[in-house]
Amino acid sequence: MFAIQWTISTDYGSGNQSNIANSAGGYGLGNIGDWNVFGPSQDIQDIYPNGDLREVENIMVPGYTYENLYTSSGEQFTVPEDIDAATSGSAIKKYVVGGGDPYDNWGMTSNNTYVMRYADLLMIYAEAAMAGTGATSDATALMYFNMIRQRAGLVELPSITNETLLEERRREFAFEGEYWFDIQRLLSTSDAIELLNSQNRGDKNFDQFYTATAEDLIYPIPANESASNPLLLEEAVPYDFED
Repeated sequence: MFAIQWTISTDYGSGNQSNIANSAGGYGLGNIGDWNVFGPSQDIQDIYPNGDLREVENIMVPGYTYENLYTSSGEQFTVPEDIDAATSGSAIKKYVVGGGDPYDNWGMTSNNTYVMRYADLLMIYAEAAMAGTGATSDATALMYFNMIRQRAGLVELPSITNETLLEERRREFAFEGEYWFDIQRLLSTSDAIELLNSQNRGDKNFDQFYTATAEDLIYPIPANESASNPLLLEEAVPYDFED
């Protein structure tokens, strides 16, 4: 529905750098090499059920051959068994277009960055149908929600809850920057903390868990703003909206 379209030019930073930042290094998926900056956490590698077609489009699964992904030498790309971006034991696939696409001098491509996809609109409808109750069996909401699951090769669900919606959104919008806001919106503070504390954010060698607190769920007031108005750091003044 809406995306950022990058344009390749001779200027640095004109294109989308996700191809070389996300893909694992050493396999010729970029014209200047692969930076191998990011890798999928152990937690996100475990969120896809068997048969979910989105898994290989979001995460590189060892042994999988991509029909439309080629190396800079023109070879069809099969994920090596020893794929290991950022020592994750895997690599990110989303936004990786391979060595066959046009690049600028710094390895950046012209592929789009998603801002809002149709799947997001369908899930927003399903979330709105819950109307803050945490669950719904609304027929239209279920139709839209299950359209996404059907496309992914999964069975339909008879109802939607905050938890199932959060899980589906994470699988659908992996690495698109939606998940943090989804957690804030769909879970209570205690449930959000419990979820965050249970996620293995480590690499293949070391488990790593973050101990979240309620303060982690609130962005601090920017220092520039509080310096200009120190009253912003004081407790909010109660206000009766009925007066």
